[in-house]
Amino acid sequence: MPRAICRHAVMGPYKEISNVRAVLDILKRNLFNIICAVVVVASLAIGGWGVSKMADVDTELKSVSALHGQFGKFRRAPANERTIQAEKTRVETVRRNYGRFLEAALAFNDYTPLEPPAGEAFFPTPSQTGKLEFSRIYMAAFDRLFDRLKAGAPPSAADVAQTQEEMDEEARAAKSFGEDEEPGTSDAAPAVRDGEAEEAYKSGRITTAQARESAAARASIRRARGVYCYADMSLFDINEDFARAGRFSVPPPIDMWKAQVSLWVQEDVVESLVRANETVAQRLKADGRPAWVGVLPVKEIISIRVSDYLPKDVRPGKRDVLGPEPVEPPSSSDGVFTQNKSEDLYDLVQFTLKMVVDPRDLPLIIDEVCKDRFHTLLNIEYAYETDALQTLDMEGRIYGSEPAVKILMDFETIFFGDRYRRLMPDAVLNEIGKERPAEESP
Repeated sequence: MPRAICRHAVMGPYKEISNVRAVLDILKRNLFNIICAVVVVASLAIGGWGVSKMADVDTELKSVSALHGQFGKFRRAPANERTIQAEKTRVETVRRNYGRFLEAALAFNDYTPLEPPAGEAFFPTPSQTGKLEFSRIYMAAFDRLFDRLKAGAPPSAADVAQTQEEMDEEARAAKSFGEDEEPGTSDAAPAVRDGEAEEAYKSGRITTAQARESAAARASIRRARGVYCYADMSLFDINEDFARAGRFSVPPPIDMWKAQVSLWVQEDVVESLVRANETVAQRLKADGRPAWVGVLPVKEIISIRVSDYLPKDVRPGKRDVLGPEPVEPPSSSDGVFTQNKSEDLYDLVQFTLKMVVDPRDLPLIIDEVCKDRFHTLLNIEYAYETDALQTLDMEGRIYGSEPAVKILMDFETIFFGDRYRRLMPDAVLNEIGKERPAEESP
């Protein structure tokens, strides 16, 4: 092979390698400028694409602006303005009515504590003088309640003896005047006119003539005509410690509070029974007839008893309808149909009434007890008894000519927690596991 050809064949690849190296050297020396040029070209390309899309962007902006304008128009004058206003009115009405409901509920549960001496306090923290004066003020409240009832006890042996003396004096006076006046004529027992024969009652009740001749009957009739119901101070649930308290006795605050709560309930009951009797008494007086125990709804109040706050682990006592003993409340939530217990919203107590009443007036009596208060009737028991049905010999208690019954009525009532826990002594709050509500800011 010729040498020139061989040399050319060998040197060809070396030239190509040399050219590649030269290109790489150029790229290395001008890499920054090349990169910048590429970026500029790419930016120009993207900018050109963006400019081409500006029309679409403008369209989107106009669409958004139009939608915003529509919402702005609704905000200024919504299409359902009438519906919105009606809903606002409904909400305001509900709030207003709820406020009225709360006011009415508080009015139904509004009790005022006993008034302490000027400058002193009873609750929640009694002053020393307040403690000394509480017993006196507490007992005076029961005296006022008893006077409200227009009540009295049946005639005592002393009353019968005094009546007998009056009858003897009448007999002596009649004899001294030649017996012109028949003995025994008085307003206690009307006389029988001459020529009228008084027939005996089929029931066995004594006649008017027999009543005139009996001192016990005359005393009983006189007492019955002078009262609206039979009762004595034992009807009340009085804390015996306060009843026996001396001038310088200092009761613990917890006993003061429990006595106050029990007094509130008994005040309610007495006022209710007074209204029941007064309602019928006013009707009788309007007809020109006298009002007395024999024709009024509530004929005898045997006992009013009030429990502690429930729940309380107390075993119920004897519950005898016919007996003369007072009857305690169930003092249990499990034994009554409501199953209520003291809760965060309120504290609950029970109370029981034992009375002799005209059964026809039971709806009136129950209505008066429960009216305008959160008192709920839990149970009622009644029984006929000879003395309660009719007093044939007209001695002792006289209930009238209509049948009467002895009844037991159990009730429960509530005291709103936020209102009355503010007044509770700390010992009471600890016992019932409650906290004193925080004072509302003015």
